[in-house]
Amino acid sequence: MKTGKGITCSKSGFLTASSPEKAEAVITVKSGKIKKEIEVRYSGRPENLFTLKQTSVNVKKPKNSKAKAKKVAFKATMPKKNPPAFTLSVAGNPKGITRDDAGKLSVTDAVSPGCYTVIATPDDKTLGYNTSVCELIIK
Repeated sequence: MKTGKGITCSKSGFLTASSPEKAEAVITVKSGKIKKEIEVRYSGRPENLFTLKQTSVNVKKPKNSKAKAKKVAFKATMPKKNPPAFTLSVAGNPKGITRDDAGKLSVTDAVSPGCYTVIATPDDKTLGYNTSVCELIIK
């Protein structure tokens, strides 16, 4: 990120508005020898803001099936008064990433290395909270 405020950018380029207010930034995008600057603006949400604290989480894949599955924790930025409960899922339901009864994600040796989208959905939709996403990078 070249300049800006209220926008978070991961190393792989995943953008998240980290401020409930207006935010803007100039992002530099590179692909091979091509380089381009892009203005990004976020004008706020009309509903209650719910975000995950991190834009991406890196996890090393367990070495073999005898190795213990790696638990992955995600924290949310929520109001201190009556914070919403939320459920985690992974787009596409990839093999090797599971969710336990407590709602935490686990990574087993069956997962393929890559970048996955984690979706955090508030349990009570009547409270008006949005869905939030971040990256899960398996190495």
